Amino acid sequence: RTAEKEKEEKETVEEGKEKDEKEKGGEEEDEVLLTSFVCIRGSIPLYWSEADALVAFKPRPELGQAETHLEPLNLHMQTLSRLYGTVVVLSLIESKDSSHEKLISQALDKALSVTLAGMSNYGHRFIPFDFHALCGKLAFRNLPQLVQACGEELEGVGFFALPAPSMKREKPLMQTGVFRVNCVDCLDRTNVAQSVLAFRVLVWQLRELQLVSDAEAKACSAAVDAEQPLPFPAAQQLDKLSKSIWADHGDAISLQYSGSAALKGDLTRTGKRTVGGLFQDGVSSIKRCVQNNFADVHRQRVMESFHGVELTPEPPAATVAAAAAAAEAAAAAPDRV
Repeated sequence: RTAEKEKEEKETVEEGKEKDEKEKGGEEEDEVLLTSFVCIRGSIPLYWSEADALVAFKPRPELGQAETHLEPLNLHMQTLSRLYGTVVVLSLIESKDSSHEKLISQALDKALSVTLAGMSNYGHRFIPFDFHALCGKLAFRNLPQLVQACGEELEGVGFFALPAPSMKREKPLMQTGVFRVNCVDCLDRTNVAQSVLAFRVLVWQLRELQLVSDAEAKACSAAVDAEQPLPFPAAQQLDKLSKSIWADHGDAISLQYSGSAALKGDLTRTGKRTVGGLFQDGVSSIKRCVQNNFADVHRQRVMESFHGVELTPEPPAATVAAAAAAAEAAAAAPDRV
């Protein structure tokens, strides 16, 4: 009986194997394609503050002593190097003489030049791009200049791609560095810039995974550079989806940080500036002004007290006239934040 039972079990196993082989022969296995592109954002890596932010819509930053910047900046860059490899620092802050951001722009240039000179073996790069000078005041047709300014470094950093086995690649394509993007608060300008760079890389990723041809990828890139519609419907749908994701992403970060949705959200979401978008930016700017003047300092003090530290001094009483003036200034210049 035992011999008969073993024979029956063996026959059952063999039948199962034959059934599996037949099913596999009649169906194609699903292929998994993996790809990613990592970019980061961060504050200006210096010791600076905006001490008069209580009553000024565009507070003039105050810098710490020059010698205090180098040690933490060097440590920061070493940490990024260890995590990501080559670091490309893309700064979007204003550099013109009349700008309130000129002071920290100059300080960042000097500090980074010293720090990167001491880390020349890493291949780090610094790209200053005055976003408002080139793309401000509705001149957003100049956004392709941002991609052109970063083109060589973008290709050098690369992206990760794990092709399917059927592509017969020996090993995956690896990302060898990272873009570190900043404006002043790393919200509005940063989100627009990252969305533009990420879409260019997305086209390269699709080409690498053989989901679009080389000719189609070049046609898409050329259309973006020329501010023309993308050449085929699938690319147009992907562009719309990518912009929507980045706009939602920017709003989520901005709500947590500033209490309002991101500015220039219409530009990120549609690629164009609209009257409705400008109006919404004015509303968001007023919300930020009120939040910054009357809520942020007290909220910060509550968090510090909860953790047993007292670092933020109590602000002086703000007058109604000062708050009204700041709100009026915010409404008058929504696209310059």
